[in-house]
Amino acid sequence: MMKRRLRSFCTLIPKIRCVTFTGTFLSTKRMLSSDSCHKVVPSVHITCHPGLEPFLQQEILTILQRPEMSLRGNRVHVPNMTQTQLFECCLRLGCATQISVPLLDKPLQCRGFAELERKLQQLPWNNWISNEKLSFQVQVSCQKSRLYHTAAIAERIQRVLSTVVFPSADEGPVVALQAQLHRDQLQLFLDARSFPLHQRGYRLETGKAPLREDLAYAMLWSAGLHSFDAVLDPFCGSGTLVLEAAAMLNGLPPGRLHDAPFYGTFLQNDKLWTTLKEKRYPCRPVRVAGSDRDAGVIKSAQANAVRAGVEDLVTLQQGAFSSHPWLSSDIHPQNLLWISNLPFGKRTTTTGRSGRVPALLPLYQTLVQHIHQTKCTAVLLTDNRSLLRRCGILNETELFQFFHGGIPVSVVRVHS
Repeated sequence: MMKRRLRSFCTLIPKIRCVTFTGTFLSTKRMLSSDSCHKVVPSVHITCHPGLEPFLQQEILTILQRPEMSLRGNRVHVPNMTQTQLFECCLRLGCATQISVPLLDKPLQCRGFAELERKLQQLPWNNWISNEKLSFQVQVSCQKSRLYHTAAIAERIQRVLSTVVFPSADEGPVVALQAQLHRDQLQLFLDARSFPLHQRGYRLETGKAPLREDLAYAMLWSAGLHSFDAVLDPFCGSGTLVLEAAAMLNGLPPGRLHDAPFYGTFLQNDKLWTTLKEKRYPCRPVRVAGSDRDAGVIKSAQANAVRAGVEDLVTLQQGAFSSHPWLSSDIHPQNLLWISNLPFGKRTTTTGRSGRVPALLPLYQTLVQHIHQTKCTAVLLTDNRSLLRRCGILNETELFQFFHGGIPVSVVRVHS
């Protein structure tokens, strides 16, 4: 049933999207003035992993305090942001994968490579990109167009940028561009960063099946993290869930470890970025703990915690999940949130005398037993909700679903 719902959900999202909006400031340098933080960016596009759209919209609403936005697929369009609001989104959004600003008031009609290069050369690139030594990263998508060879289109754009517009543009910081061609109409976008925003910068060491930071953030958001007095992940692996929880609870924004966005472009503003990063956000003193039976991944989690700046805010230890002090004794925190990315994948069944038997059944049985004993709230990522029911969970609630490593999974809330 869940796979059928996922298939129907995915049909609503086109494989390749190209959405264009108009603007007026994009062909000027006025945004570079000293009061640029008060200028209005007429159109901003924010994308996320499919399935996280409700949480992304809630985040945007929290930051902007206004409901003006529209959703198409996994892309949210927000009109009329100030540059301060734009940078706040780059700093504080935990579910976003990219933030982009369209460059053209009207898309360019391009039906051949010669026409494409000619029109690219005529664009006011110097109004958008500073005259420094920069390198360019170009991503291209095409849909229903005469030009459909994405690599060839990217090569033409790179050629114009590196030989005609910026002859010295071969090395240096990366300016990320998107080119979207839809029905022969080309729109260009500036990306906030040359890498996905879910790459926070701290998780340099991982286990065998790491959970992306934005997915962990969405799990914590959907769980109502701030309403609990303690957080535990006894399957923490390299620590993504507990490190994201510690940062969220202590007012540490997701983009805090990165330099200013839109580097080398007319939107660059290092002073504004520094000011926003120095701002203090509300925090709650909540105990956060994680454990894993693999000593190697616990070392990775500890190293990641240091890079994330939360090493003093989390407790990490090696051991079987059932041996954690909060689960193995009668003294456990009240109002506890148990949140975990449970083991799943191809090797989840074994063949026994009575046929196919879930290999994870004993683990789930022990897990459910501890949930009942601690009287906690559990938020679990699983690809097998029926296994939870088989172990005695009768009142689980699905919070959301998505594809994780190509596998359809659900995030479910379980009450003891």
